[in-house]
Amino acid sequence: MTKTTQALPVKPEPLSLYVLHTPAAVRQHEQAMYDYYAAMRAIAQQEQADKEAAIAEASRALTQAEYFAQAQEREREKQAKVKAAHDAEVAAARAEVDRLATSPAIAEVMHRNEWNFLQEICHWSRRQYTLEDGNLHASLPGHYHASMTAPAAKGGK
Repeated sequence: MTKTTQALPVKPEPLSLYVLHTPAAVRQHEQAMYDYYAAMRAIAQQEQADKEAAIAEASRALTQAEYFAQAQEREREKQAKVKAAHDAEVAAARAEVDRLATSPAIAEVMHRNEWNFLQEICHWSRRQYTLEDGNLHASLPGHYHASMTAPAAKGGK
């Protein structure tokens, strides 16, 4: 149902209080005012009828074909979400494999101050590198050196 836009009727100018009007002019003005208000009522009634028709259309019972079409659309959306989630999992697994393939087997961490040294240790720890016993080579003022080993590759599905 499309809404038609109507031009609003133009309200007649009021009769001047400072001029003597003939009875025919007064009747003509009254008729013009009556026509104006009748047109405004007709527009309001049409808008109300349109609203009621829209409510009736929205609240009517669906036919079997309409219900089936909506159910098919919901199923397509559900399948698309499942496929998108699966594709995201596959992409994440591939990214993890690529990251592990491009990561060095041993990360050498060497800095002159302890703050930068600890920041880089934290960086490699977030990437699942481990600092094993005996891999802290030097921890002297002005020289910090450690080797961190890469995580073991996970078995794929």
